[in-house]
Amino acid sequence: MRRLPILALTLALGAAASCKSGGPSMQSLVGDLKAQIDAVFGAKSLPGRHLGDIEAAHESVINPWRLRADQPDALMRTSNAVQALATCEYARWEESAIAVHILSSMAEKHPSALIRATAFDTLARMGEWAIPAADLAVAPTTENDVKDAITRLRNAARAPAGDASASADVARAVSVFASYRFDTQVAPPEGADFRNVGRILVAHFNMANTVLGALTSDVVVSYAADPAVHDALELGRVTVSASAIRAGLLAGATADPSEIVRAAAVRNLAVIRPEIGAAVLSAAVRRDLASAVRREAARALGSYPAAESVPALLDALGDDMPDVRSAAAQSLRALSGQDFREDRALWRRWWQSGGAAAPSAR
Repeated sequence: MRRLPILALTLALGAAASCKSGGPSMQSLVGDLKAQIDAVFGAKSLPGRHLGDIEAAHESVINPWRLRADQPDALMRTSNAVQALATCEYARWEESAIAVHILSSMAEKHPSALIRATAFDTLARMGEWAIPAADLAVAPTTENDVKDAITRLRNAARAPAGDASASADVARAVSVFASYRFDTQVAPPEGADFRNVGRILVAHFNMANTVLGALTSDVVVSYAADPAVHDALELGRVTVSASAIRAGLLAGATADPSEIVRAAAVRNLAVIRPEIGAAVLSAAVRRDLASAVRREAARALGSYPAAESVPALLDALGDDMPDVRSAAAQSLRALSGQDFREDRALWRRWWQSGGAAAPSAR
């Protein structure tokens, strides 16, 4: 499983955004959230109004999130606004990138498990159209390219206004971010420590969301009049949003302390189906301590190819909890077109006799 030097990269990128006039670090996302919402979305924008409702329901946002104590309905207002963002029309990729960035921060850091779970639900809905749009052929980049891009961005943040070389540095940096997959495509090895896998996936999520914040920050946007920067931003806001959504759901499925949130993230892995989704779900169905999470993982595995999902589903037929066994049998029926109920021996016999070639295996 790919290990990025995540901490060093994140700290470096945070420093890049804090170089101008002592401005806020990128870890604080957008600084004055209300000002950015007003500037980017405008007063009549529906997603802008929902984001404004989220901001108004909190005493502080992003780092840390804290609901207003003087508003008894702050939690419900926030939940409703987060859900509504899933069905909004976004006029520009800049708008959807800001929404994904804010939702990702809520999914990772909000103190309410309800809000974190709802944020993952909304991210998955947005991922249904954001991820296909990001499926573009781009020049491959490496971790060293990303390090160089961060250095370029830091230098540009210190440069005087109108500096042509700084503008070229920003264009190059944003192009690198646009063509780099911040979420891993390499499945964890069989038997890997589940907690360690979760830590790595959380680091990927944090890095993807930090970079997404950089693409909507004042430092980068101030160079957007340059056509090269503008074009790179158009691509980067799509591809990095897709990375943040995939990385977020993988991290939530493995590392969130709440079984409610893990179950929501696991359930949504059936919606976006990242490359390592089946491996993460297989680990969850075998190792998560919460039966609700194992049940949702068994259900979600039915959306993945049989070769990737059946071995874990066969194991799930031996689970102590009947709802987990029932979910596993349901997924096996969907994958195979067969119905052996919860008879583990018969399912194993089917699989060993060539079940992977079943017509319904995707």
